[in-house]
Amino acid sequence: MLSLDDRKTARLAVDNRPSFTQGRDKFVYPNLLRLTEGSSPDLKHKSHTITADVVVPDGGADGVLFTQRGEFCGYGFYVKDGKLMYHYNLAGVDRYTVVSDEKIPTGKVQLKMQYVTDADKPFAGANVTLYANDQVVGKGRVEKSIPNRVTPDETTDIGFDTGTPINDTYNVPFKFGGRLKAVTIELQ
Repeated sequence: MLSLDDRKTARLAVDNRPSFTQGRDKFVYPNLLRLTEGSSPDLKHKSHTITADVVVPDGGADGVLFTQRGEFCGYGFYVKDGKLMYHYNLAGVDRYTVVSDEKIPTGKVQLKMQYVTDADKPFAGANVTLYANDQVVGKGRVEKSIPNRVTPDETTDIGFDTGTPINDTYNVPFKFGGRLKAVTIELQ
């Protein structure tokens, strides 16, 4: 007799699978990298920062710095029309966007997004702050967070978006047009 395992939610939970990230709180990734969710840091309802060290040419540069998942659920940190943006997509039900007040500077720039959760639990809200060279350039709020695994088939992307776009403001792959040296993710 063949036994069937009906624990779908338990089997899909990232916490119940082998992890490359467990026990770590800092991750540094090169440009143009694609990772599965199980190989990516778990950012769901956790305080964290995402920092991108870039060089922006005189004419500006748009594109994805970091995105985790896509059209149906996830979050993205990118530059669009010269402005720094963070978009949080809660399964297409709720969407939250934080945009910088002004365009990012050119030259060597450090772009950062800080996500401070209200609580480390499903559906917790968070405050989001955007920085360019350690100067606050935008603030906003995510009212509800994703409660569990984001998606089994999309990826974490650095420097471009290889799946579906996080929202309809850009078309994939939306590769960053400047030079992206590295993206650092730190869990608090």
